[in-house]
Amino acid sequence: MSSIRKKPGQQAKSLKYQEERFNIAKQILFFLNITNTNNTIVVKDVSEEIQTQILSLEEDIKKYFNVGHWTYFKKTINPDRNFISLTKKVMKDVGINMISSVKYSKGKHSACYTFNVNDIDLTTINNIKNDDNDNDDF
Repeated sequence: MSSIRKKPGQQAKSLKYQEERFNIAKQILFFLNITNTNNTIVVKDVSEEIQTQILSLEEDIKKYFNVGHWTYFKKTINPDRNFISLTKKVMKDVGINMISSVKYSKGKHSACYTFNVNDIDLTTINNIKNDDNDNDDF
C-alpha cells in the first residue's frame, strides 16, 4: 500500500471521515436496492436513474475519500460502466467486498456483482448532503 502525503498533524480522511464514508457506501447500497437477503446486482439491469443517483455522489466522494489515485477520476472510462467503477472503489475503501461473476441467459452473458453485506446494518442511512438540499429520500 502506498503512503499518502499529508501535512504534519493532518488526519487521514479514512480516519477523520469514517462515518461519512460509510454513509456514502450505504447510500449506494440503498440506490442499488441491496439488502442482506438481496445482495446481487446485474449491471445491465441498473437503470439510468440509479446510475445518475450514484454518480451524483461524486463531490461528496471527493470530499471524504482520498481519490487522487483512483483511475475513475484520472481517465475517461467506458461511460456505461462509470457507476460500477465508482461503486467498486467506494466499497473497497470502506471494506465491503464485491464479488464479480457472469450470468448466462439465452446465449448472452451479463456482469453481476454480489455485495458482502452480512455484518452491516442497512436499516438506516444518514444523508450526508447539506441541509439546504431538499433531498429527503433517505
